[in-house]
Amino acid sequence: LVTPVARINCRDHAAFVVFMSLRDGCAVRELALDDVESFMELQDMFVQDHVDLTRTIYPQISIRDWQLHLLCLEDVLDRPGGRLEHARSMAKREHETLRNLRIWVATFGNKSSKRSQLVGYIMYQCHKGCSRKNCQSKMDTPWPYVHVKQLFVVHAHRGRGRGKQLFECMIEALEPALRDDVRLDVLDLNVAAIDWYRAQGFVVDGLTREFLGCRDDLQVIAYQTMRRLLGAPAAKTGAKVPAVLFREEVVGEVVTVTYPDDSGSFDVTIVGWE
Repeated sequence: LVTPVARINCRDHAAFVVFMSLRDGCAVRELALDDVESFMELQDMFVQDHVDLTRTIYPQISIRDWQLHLLCLEDVLDRPGGRLEHARSMAKREHETLRNLRIWVATFGNKSSKRSQLVGYIMYQCHKGCSRKNCQSKMDTPWPYVHVKQLFVVHAHRGRGRGKQLFECMIEALEPALRDDVRLDVLDLNVAAIDWYRAQGFVVDGLTREFLGCRDDLQVIAYQTMRRLLGAPAAKTGAKVPAVLFREEVVGEVVTVTYPDDSGSFDVTIVGWE
């Protein structure tokens, strides 16, 4: 059962609970102040997933490195009560930088009996379109778009449609124009997540890199940027055109791949793209 009550208008900075989804005992709603501590526990699990995915190849990267990369700035992380204060600010959207940020949580159980628990969340940010003359980077477009910053479901509830439920609630709650261009970045090593996003209609739009760790021992982490285009943006950009990195002109080229686990370097020939 999906019941929209009103829609999010990111341009007008609307800030109210507008949507509820109920499916198989799991409800989706906006993050409330009472949820903040449980939400922080989910974010800790989100960080741990990244640690587990990268531990073999990047053993030097610590939990703290991932916390600084995924959750908050160093002064927030180190300040007593800093993360709690930051999470409350996100829930209230009281700062200008957080006005267009939305967090939906999936709850499972009976809230009236206080047995309801948070089992997942999706965090995303709405971006206004800019005039063509003011577009300065790839992320700037003449039309509005949504950037999914984090999507997480606890292990016990994976494979039960929770992630899809969160994603569908986000889409349904958005203004129609904002649904046409949805973007995200996913860890290149997270094959399961990449396959899941492909199933939701996303395609690879490029590769980015992030630097984690201390200054004297920085580690380079690769991300795939993915995008789902519909409507006007798709018509203007060609949603089915492969990303620049994988177009036909590179077929036949030989590239050298050096693996970060010191297993060696290999010359490979590009034979096609998908």
